[in-house]
Amino acid sequence: MADYPWYESVSGSELAQGDCIPNCPILKPQYDSALTRDDDPPGIVLKSDVAIYDCVIMTQACDLEQEKVEDVVLCPYQDLGSFLTDHPKYSTEKMRRGDMPGFHMLNECPDPAMRVSVVTFHEIFSVPKGFLEGLAEMRGPRPRLLPPYREHLSQAFARYFMRVGLPLEITGL
Repeated sequence: MADYPWYESVSGSELAQGDCIPNCPILKPQYDSALTRDDDPPGIVLKSDVAIYDCVIMTQACDLEQEKVEDVVLCPYQDLGSFLTDHPKYSTEKMRRGDMPGFHMLNECPDPAMRVSVVTFHEIFSVPKGFLEGLAEMRGPRPRLLPPYREHLSQAFARYFMRVGLPLEITGL
């Protein structure tokens, strides 16, 4: 089996599925019941925080190229060591094999430096495309996943969301 490169280094504002966006600011709305006034509807968001994540673009490249989306879907990733510190019960080998549907492992990338990482599908963010294009332009070189690894990530993402919980009872035996 031939060795295919995992990444290429790209610069500029053009975005594609599989682009790694380190240190991406994400606006996270917060609800604070202590700040709720009597005339506020229940569940109103009264403040928001900005969190910083390393993210990978999940939106299909064709949708980005053809201007079919205004917002870009991102999932966070973190290096394997940090991930295992946060989740000590998870198996590296099971993730590597793709046996943990909520997670996907990415190989290291030498330029720009990125260690073996884990993408989590348990958190999904959406940011305006224009904002992300400006951020990408400003930041300079970034890793972009190449085929077939980009498609492998996309398929893992789809598998996670297409799961359907069904009863396992078979009574006719």
